[in-house]
Amino acid sequence: MTLKKQKIVRYIPIIQFIIVFYWIGYYRKNNLKHSDFLKTSLKMIAFLLVVNIPRMILHFIFKNDFLDNVIFYISIYPCFWGVASMAFWDQEQHEKTLKSQKVNEHQ
Repeated sequence: MTLKKQKIVRYIPIIQFIIVFYWIGYYRKNNLKHSDFLKTSLKMIAFLLVVNIPRMILHFIFKNDFLDNVIFYISIYPCFWGVASMAFWDQEQHEKTLKSQKVNEHQ
């Protein structure tokens, strides 16, 4: 899937998680550094914590099942969107780097 298509897919709920598999495949295909992969993975985890920790705190404060379910379903979209966006942006950065390296080689 091209980056242009991934840019669109990252806004479609639940399906946006597919971008993570393309991101992993992108790293494997291009033999990129494992440290870059790890850094982006840690950013994804940090983002998920930032989104979910307030949700968990609200769960323990209110102890209301209905409110807990509503907040949970509302938080799903930002979680998937954030992870997909970070995977997309990481691929985009590597593509820009590869293009600039090719331009420098031809000069």
